Amino acid sequence: LDRLRASSPDSESSLAMLYRYAVDAMLRMQCEARVDGLPDYSATLLRTELELFTDWFLGRHLGLEIDATLGAALRDSYAALVQVCLEQPQVFVHRDYHSRNLMVLTNADAGANPGIIDFQDAVLGPVSYDLVSLLRDAYVCFDDGAVYAWLRYYHASAQRRGWLDGVDYLTLRRWFDLTGVQRHLKVAGIFARLWHRDRKPGY
Repeated sequence: LDRLRASSPDSESSLAMLYRYAVDAMLRMQCEARVDGLPDYSATLLRTELELFTDWFLGRHLGLEIDATLGAALRDSYAALVQVCLEQPQVFVHRDYHSRNLMVLTNADAGANPGIIDFQDAVLGPVSYDLVSLLRDAYVCFDDGAVYAWLRYYHASAQRRGWLDGVDYLTLRRWFDLTGVQRHLKVAGIFARLWHRDRKPGY
């Protein structure tokens, strides 16, 4: 999908359609995928991911000293983000549901798009996580109007399916925004580690 967006200005209407398909496919996975045997996106795992930001982005990349005051503030912030993730309905989470893992199937029926790859790290986790991966993609930037329009589309589609009963749009948006903080802190830490440890500057 990221290549389609970069190909030409005329691709924008096709891109919007494909992102709706991507949201639809995500919702189908959440509602229908078997989750038996999937590991939990546990508090321990969520905290471990956040500590990548502390160690690799703040410590190694920026060279900051994590003193007692900053360390306590980070721990409190991380605890709040972890709690937000755990309070959400726990569903099938692809974990890397973004443009580079969604393939355009040019000769397929509309319902077959997108082709989805790189799902080997799937977990049972927060319902907003894959939405964040898709709509707050590190590789593709959309304005807030587009992001929240797709979020509303997801919420309306979920409600029609009887999914997320009792969860209003503002609650979903709060989950989405705060889960986005957790994911992007993790991503910043991973990208810094790729740069400094693995000598991969492309991130």
